[in-house]
Amino acid sequence: MIELDRVGDRWDKNYLYDLSVIPFFSFAGAIMGGQGSDPVRWFCAIGTDAPLEFSSTQEAQQLFRDHLPQVSELTSEEQIAAFAKRASKHIGQTLTCSQLYGGKAVLLGDAAAAFPPIGQGVNAAMESSMTLDLCIGEVGNSPTQLLEAAKLYNTRWKPEVDAVSWIAIKGLVEEDDESMTGLEVLNQSKSAEISYSEVRCKAERL
Repeated sequence: MIELDRVGDRWDKNYLYDLSVIPFFSFAGAIMGGQGSDPVRWFCAIGTDAPLEFSSTQEAQQLFRDHLPQVSELTSEEQIAAFAKRASKHIGQTLTCSQLYGGKAVLLGDAAAAFPPIGQGVNAAMESSMTLDLCIGEVGNSPTQLLEAAKLYNTRWKPEVDAVSWIAIKGLVEEDDESMTGLEVLNQSKSAEISYSEVRCKAERL
């Protein structure tokens, strides 16, 4: 993770778009500053299939110049030096629970399925909450009915949880055949017109 501290007031929504360049997977984002009046802080997460280690700041600078010049243009030497010393943390793991409820507990969003970042984490969290809400509205909200609503939620949302995790792994790991399991699948997964499970079924048929 590296801070893009040279963005300043040159805000551009394109900074949030994927900066992915083989052999790296990288994406940009923004968080609020420490205080309400502080400027937004931009960052970029950079992923590889092995830990990144640098013997010097210059070696890290060379990596950015060679592979991610967009990041290099938006980052100061101080941030690159800090990045060169920072230990790598792998974020490309996925974990999917066998079911989404247990007794009175219901799992929503990333609590039920942690998957690598493909730009759908927040969407999946909101969609799972909406699905649970619809199930409660359909079954009822008495104590007994809530337990039945949780079971119905599991039946309806578990296939979507499994599918979005599958899509994330396909998009990150199987880059050699993008027409089947890469860009097309990722693009379809972001459509409001088709569910994650439908995208997965179509890709598996291919």
